Amino acid sequence: MSGERAIRQKIEALRKDGLEAFHHDPPLRSHRQSISEQSTQKSEYWEYRAMGAPKADLGEQGDVYIDLLENLLYAKLAGGWTEWPGVTSPSGALNRNFITHGHFRRWLLLHPGDNDDDELPYHYSRYLWCNVKGVYWWTENEIEEDRFKLREFPPETWLRSNGKWIVRDFLKCNPHGLASKSNTSSGSRRRTRDDTIITQGNASIHATTGAASANIGTANKRPRVERSSEPGTSQSSVAEPEDSLDHISSCIEQLKSQLQAQKEASEDAAALRQRLAAVESELKKAQSDVGFYKAGYFRRGKRLGSLRTDLRKAKDSAEEHQKRYTNMVNVQKQAMQLLKTES
Repeated sequence: MSGERAIRQKIEALRKDGLEAFHHDPPLRSHRQSISEQSTQKSEYWEYRAMGAPKADLGEQGDVYIDLLENLLYAKLAGGWTEWPGVTSPSGALNRNFITHGHFRRWLLLHPGDNDDDELPYHYSRYLWCNVKGVYWWTENEIEEDRFKLREFPPETWLRSNGKWIVRDFLKCNPHGLASKSNTSSGSRRRTRDDTIITQGNASIHATTGAASANIGTANKRPRVERSSEPGTSQSSVAEPEDSLDHISSCIEQLKSQLQAQKEASEDAAALRQRLAAVESELKKAQSDVGFYKAGYFRRGKRLGSLRTDLRKAKDSAEEHQKRYTNMVNVQKQAMQLLKTES
C-alpha cells in the first residue's frame, strides 16, 4: 500500500507541474521468467506526457516520454533522452520495407539496463516499441510479431521514415489528461455540440465564421432591446445570447479540427516530398551507374576487338611458321635421300 500511495503522490505532484505520468510494471513474459533470478533485468518504468521536449533531469534510465506537441517518443538512455527512430530505418523506408533482424541493434533503442547485463542472452534484450495500444520495452520476437500487424496500414504510411504517425495514432486511441485537452472543452453543452460537428472544408469555415460574427452582434444587441422593452421580465428569459456563444464555441472547435486536419495533411505532404526527393536521388545515382557501366562496357569492347586482332595476327604467324617448318622438314628428307643414294 505504501508503494501505491507513493506512486499516486508522484503522479499528483507531476500533474501540478504540467506533466501526465503513468507507472508501468508489466509482468515478465513466460520465456523471460527463466532468467529473472540470474539477471538484473527490470520491467518497471514510467511514462511521461507533456507539451514539448523532455527536461534533462526528468525521470530515470528506462523511462519513456511523449511530446504531445510534435508527436515524438523519447526514451531515457545512459546518454539522456533519445528520440525513438520509429518502425523503419531511412533505407528501410526508401525500399518500402520494415527493418530486418540484422538492423534491430542499429535502428531501435536498446533498454539501458539490458546493455550492461552480462548475464542476459542477446535474444532477451528489450527494445523500445510503440503501437496504438501503448509504449513497451519488447524483445525482438515480440516486436516481430507486432510488426506484421503494421502491414495492414494504408500504403502512404510506408512513406514515413519515423514513428511520429504511430505515436499520433496511439494518442488518439489513448487521450488521457493533457493529450485530450486540445480536443475537449470545459462545458458539458459544448462537448455535446462538438460531437455533432462535421468538417466541410474551407468554404464552410468562412461561412460559419461569418455566421458566428453575425450572431455575436445579435447577441450583444438583443439583451439591451429586451431589457428596455420588457423591464419586468426575469433574467432567465434571456437565453439566446448563451445559445449564440455556444454556437460560436462550436465554430471555434470546428476551426480547430480543420487546423488539426491541415497539420496532418502537411505532415503527409512533407513525407511525400521526402519520398520523392529520395526517389530522385536514387534515380540520379542509377543514371550515374548506368553511365559508368556503359563506359566500362565500351572500354571492354575496344579491348576485346584489339585482342581479336592480335589473335588473328598470331594465328596467321603460327600458320606461316608451320609452313616454314614443313618446308624445312621436306628439305631435310630430300637431303637424307641424296646422302643415301651417294653412298
